[in-house]
Amino acid sequence: AEYFRDKDLREVIEKDVVRTHADLHRFLPLRDSLSRILFVYSKDAPTGSDGYRQGMNEMVAPLLLVFADAPFVHVSDAEADAFFCFQIIMKEMERVYAVKETEVLGIGRQLQELQALLRIKDPRLEAHLAQIGVDPRFYALRWIRVWLTREFDVPEALRMWDSLLAADIRLPWLRYICVAMLIRIRALLLVQDFSGCMKLLLHYPPCDIADLLRVADRLRIANV
Repeated sequence: AEYFRDKDLREVIEKDVVRTHADLHRFLPLRDSLSRILFVYSKDAPTGSDGYRQGMNEMVAPLLLVFADAPFVHVSDAEADAFFCFQIIMKEMERVYAVKETEVLGIGRQLQELQALLRIKDPRLEAHLAQIGVDPRFYALRWIRVWLTREFDVPEALRMWDSLLAADIRLPWLRYICVAMLIRIRALLLVQDFSGCMKLLLHYPPCDIADLLRVADRLRIANV
């Protein structure tokens, strides 16, 4: 019975692995490492947790890329180091990936706090998005779950991760970054209907990451 459960788990993981950075040639040799990390993490997950969830593959991929590029690290060491760091990150992100809606700190709570923060920082933009039916679940769920890895190219995403990993508490800082992303394109969003806004939010326009982080930091330290 365990053999067949493991076989099913490997098949689910493999479907996400082959989609991870499929257009990035230098990631192809890392696919086996990604599969092993996700499988071992899922098998080692605490009793009662949900094990592997879609999106975890994209939380491991940046770690593997960085460690594998280090000239002094063997590929097997890169795999071990990526697994260790992924475990640490998931201690904070585990509730975000939880299926149960009753999780106090789950993804639902994160989205509510994101919307509340936008309401404070830019009430006009928040009201416009709410009026046309753009719910944070439609765009920010993936922003938060995979730390914006789908919104930017790999070099820009890694710069974003530098900032997130340097933060004392990552999820609150991530919410400020998300609000900064919204405010940065507010002029475009305010003149769009539902479909226009969704197109912008799901295909975020290119931007300077350093400038975006400066906007997020100004939002964080501002009283209003």
